[in-house]
Amino acid sequence: MQYTVGVGLDIGVSSSAVVRIDARDYILTEFDRENLYPTDPRFRPVRFPEVIPEQEPFSGSTHNLVFAVSFQFTPGGAR
Repeated sequence: MQYTVGVGLDIGVSSSAVVRIDARDYILTEFDRENLYPTDPRFRPVRFPEVIPEQEPFSGSTHNLVFAVSFQFTPGGAR
């Protein structure tokens, strides 16, 4: 299951231009890191196991934060 929560703010620069500030959080429930691997664990080559330590398994919810600033211009002004 996935949820999205966000908030945005429009700041008018002129009658035809707007700057938008936006923040969003994508929440993934029951996230399992193993689902991201395209191959079976038996076929994953680890050439330098002493450099790349084994990661502990992760299962739970995770958040993906997104921040954006955009500019919108409407020729002739807003109608």
